Amino acid sequence: MKIDRLTRIDLREVWKHETSDFSVWLSQNENLKYLGFELGMDLEIVKREAFAGKYRVDIIAKDKLNDEIVIIENQLE
Repeated sequence: MKIDRLTRIDLREVWKHETSDFSVWLSQNENLKYLGFELGMDLEIVKREAFAGKYRVDIIAKDKLNDEIVIIENQLE
């Protein structure tokens, strides 16, 4: 088992733009699975940068455990 040290970094060093970088990264299946695990959900991407009524949302996902729609509005800062 390898143990490593956590290091603080500026999120903008990894993701320059919220929409074109962070949202794209978060909406990838592997990353949604990690988020879903932490929330007690089994998330699957439905659509990225979509309209929900008259509002625009970053990610629409579905919780495969109960077929509920999940709206993800991510923020880097």
